[in-house]
Amino acid sequence: MENLEKQLADEKARLDSMKAPDDLEMKLTAALNTVEPRRKRKVAFIWKVAIAAIMLVSVISYNFNALAYYSKKILGFDDMLSGPLKDLNENEMGQVVDKSVELEGGTTLTIHGIMTDVNQLILFYTLRNSNGIDEENFISFASITGFLTNSSHSGGSGYFNEDETEMKGVLHFEPVNPFAKKLTLVIWQFTEDDESTVEITFDHDPNKAMQANLTQPIKETVSVDSGTITFDVITASPTVTVLEGSIDVENLDKFEGAPLHGIRLIANGNSVGSSSYGVTTGPTGTTFDIQYNTLPEELDSLQVMVRKFIGYEEINKQIQFGPDKNEFFTLYEEEEMIVKQVEETSRGIEVTIATDEYVLLDGVSIVTKKGTIPLQTTIGEDYSMQINGVYMKERTLVFDTTETPEQLSIEGIHFLKTYNKTIDIPVK
Repeated sequence: MENLEKQLADEKARLDSMKAPDDLEMKLTAALNTVEPRRKRKVAFIWKVAIAAIMLVSVISYNFNALAYYSKKILGFDDMLSGPLKDLNENEMGQVVDKSVELEGGTTLTIHGIMTDVNQLILFYTLRNSNGIDEENFISFASITGFLTNSSHSGGSGYFNEDETEMKGVLHFEPVNPFAKKLTLVIWQFTEDDESTVEITFDHDPNKAMQANLTQPIKETVSVDSGTITFDVITASPTVTVLEGSIDVENLDKFEGAPLHGIRLIANGNSVGSSSYGVTTGPTGTTFDIQYNTLPEELDSLQVMVRKFIGYEEINKQIQFGPDKNEFFTLYEEEEMIVKQVEETSRGIEVTIATDEYVLLDGVSIVTKKGTIPLQTTIGEDYSMQINGVYMKERTLVFDTTETPEQLSIEGIHFLKTYNKTIDIPVK
């Protein structure tokens, strides 16, 4: 302890002996004169906070859409989505809208969000009415318009809740222009007494549109019995795969586009499911597009197969009429026809037949003792269960005669024929 006290006493003596430089006082005085009063330092601190806040608000404002986009998903549609669309929504690849408009009868339409890519726009919506959604005052989603945009409604789905006060739906539209920053949904309203349109405008960020995974020209033509099918291009996006081309085939309109269902898309050796098709006829001919599900992420091979399409066969078939009804006859291979009834009416001789839905008869006439009578017209068309347990297309052939027919003569048939012609599409 004595040593410690001695050391402290020596250190005190050393400090007491130290002298400040002669100009130190002058330097300290000058420095203190440059310092603002303490209250001004508080004001400076407030300004620093304000400036920082302004900078933060500027950053948030500049990135507001991106923050909303990356931090949210379109809510309330999990039960309606599956597969790729559900994954895209989970990964927040849509754009949240949340805008509403009042419709006739007190129904509120809310657009929750959209997804866009090079192939289509998908819109998520809800209809709500606490008194119930009146089916008599129904609406139709017409189109989406915007800068260089007029996209038609191409399909959709929806469902009601138990008390039918709410309906959730998903709509599909043609792709919108990539430069359109404002989009307007056009809705037609129909009531018992009137019809009108309602519009709702919302923001669209083109930067958030998903790009194509694959765009591959094809430029290949397949010949079928009654013409040709040309495949132009295939475009695969995150939401759908679209195959486009043109058709020069007879009687396509009589088959109502069904032959397009016979065009398969094969990815990695497996058939890709199709969802819809479209056919457009104009001055330059007939074009088509077929929408398929999305392609696998790892794509090793891709093919288009014309499995079935419109075909024609000359059969020169003579069918002998018998006394019985519902007689079965084979037209060609697996194509059958039922002669249900032969009778004389005020219009002449009527022969009621049933065939597969996509069978068209060519060169039809009846043979009587006095000669051959060509087909005058066909009336009625009904799809009904036949005695073989199969739904078939039933119609009546009318012949302008009262002579008793002995035979039905058929020169040929148009039908869905199996071709199995394949085109390889480069994917590397």
